[in-house]
Amino acid sequence: MSSTMKKQELVAWLTERNIQFAADAKVAQLRELYEENCEDNYSEDHFLEAENIERPGKTINSDLSQQIQESVPGNEAEMDKEIQMIEKKLKLIELRRELARQEENFASSSSLSYQPSFKDIQYSLPLFSGDDTYDAKKWISTFERACDSVHGDSVFKLKSIRRLMKPDSAAEIFLQIDESSTYSDFRSNFLANFGHTYSVSDIIDKMRSTPFVSSNTSIMGYILKMQELASRADIDEKQIIQFIIDGFQDRSASIAILYSARTIDELKKLAHRYAQLRGSNSAVNRPKNSASYSAQVAQHQNESKPKVKFSVGDSEKMLVQCYNCSGMGHFSTSCPHPKRQKGSCFRCGSTVHILKDCPKLPPKNARTIALIEEFCSGPNQDHSDVDALSDVKICKEVNSSDKFN
Repeated sequence: MSSTMKKQELVAWLTERNIQFAADAKVAQLRELYEENCEDNYSEDHFLEAENIERPGKTINSDLSQQIQESVPGNEAEMDKEIQMIEKKLKLIELRRELARQEENFASSSSLSYQPSFKDIQYSLPLFSGDDTYDAKKWISTFERACDSVHGDSVFKLKSIRRLMKPDSAAEIFLQIDESSTYSDFRSNFLANFGHTYSVSDIIDKMRSTPFVSSNTSIMGYILKMQELASRADIDEKQIIQFIIDGFQDRSASIAILYSARTIDELKKLAHRYAQLRGSNSAVNRPKNSASYSAQVAQHQNESKPKVKFSVGDSEKMLVQCYNCSGMGHFSTSCPHPKRQKGSCFRCGSTVHILKDCPKLPPKNARTIALIEEFCSGPNQDHSDVDALSDVKICKEVNSSDKFN
């Protein structure tokens, strides 16, 4: 910048700052002094020159003023562009806010225009009967949450709760004598009649007297039912789990899978596996006094006991000969005559000798083995499977002899 300054300007600049120089100094020397002392005052002079501000007693040269004037129009154009961009962004933000407000107003107006119906909540909770099946306080809290989810007002709640009273129950009788005109009054009367306060001992007694019945509910349903009963009083969670396990009344090894549960949630996770094990061991878990169990045990005993069964057709029945009395048409097991003594002679019934030594001549009829009148007075003894097998053998021998004849 000193190269554009004239000697007078350099002299004035140095004199203003009390910088000594020779009276006959040349322009080059003055410029050198200017450059040496200009570094300390550059920032301040540059600021004053950029802002077109004059120091007291100093005048900016015309060339510097011209440069500043030439640069100002360009800066203003850039600032105008930036200002326009900022204004557009602010306008965009405001438009977005307005759009959000409009959408919210539209949603609220739509929800207000929708009128809920009883169908929206009728399956959210069961009918109230007035007995100990459901806790009245929890039941009405569930009812109110269902109504609030569909934006139901007090008029809607009053109409709906009246329709949820179970017919032919204490709740229906209460409905007949209730004269409430608002939901608030109905709620107060409802809780005054059904909102019992249960003690811990009452709930424990009720849980103990509520066993699991597989024909009425599932394993998970029983756990939920017991959990609902326990929620009516302040009962320890571990004690609740123990009551539930005891309620299954299972003496098999399958119940051991539930012993590791420390919380109700853990018990529910183990319940699925327990249901599978209990189903596979249904015969073990069946009550001992049930008729079906007794029939099954009897059948099992009959199947496990070895038996010798004989079946003879009508055409072959007359060929069967009794091993006891030599009669035809029946086995020794069903012989109507006294039992022949074991070890006696097959021909005469004597216990002194056997058949090969029998002095009595064999009968002319080949089918006759022993004479009934000769051993009818023998002792009455039990039959054996050997006798029955011998009857079959005789029957086969008779049949074979018929073929040869």
